Amino acid sequence: MRYEIVYPEVLKDDYDFWEVEQKGWMDVDVVYGVRRIQVTFYDINRLTLEARKALSSNGFFAENPIVVVAAVTRANIEEAVRRLVDRAGAGGGEGGEELGRGKTLVGEGFADRGLDSRE
Repeated sequence: MRYEIVYPEVLKDDYDFWEVEQKGWMDVDVVYGVRRIQVTFYDINRLTLEARKALSSNGFFAENPIVVVAAVTRANIEEAVRRLVDRAGAGGGEGGEELGRGKTLVGEGFADRGLDSRE
C-alpha cells in the first residue's frame, strides 16, 4: 500500500526536527488511498506530562490516534508509519486502517502490539 507522511510546513531542516525531538511530540498527516489521518507522535515523557495535565484540569485524557515512540524523530515516525501500514495491509484491509481505529501503539521506537484506547 502506498502512503505519504505529510510533515508540518515549518519543518525545514535537521535543526527543526531536533527541536521537535526535544519537545517530545508532533502531529503529522498520513495519506494512504483516499484517506488522510492526523496522527500525534509522543515520546513517553511528553505523553505522561500531557496526560497528567489533562487529568488535573479535565479529569480525563483523550486524543486519537496517537503513537508513542522512544524519541520523536523523523526515522522513528517513518518506521512506525511503515510498520502500521504494512501490518494493516497484511490483515486483509485496504492498508493503514490501524491508524484511525482508536489504537495506541507503545514501544521502543515502535511496538507490534495495539492497545484499544477504550479498554
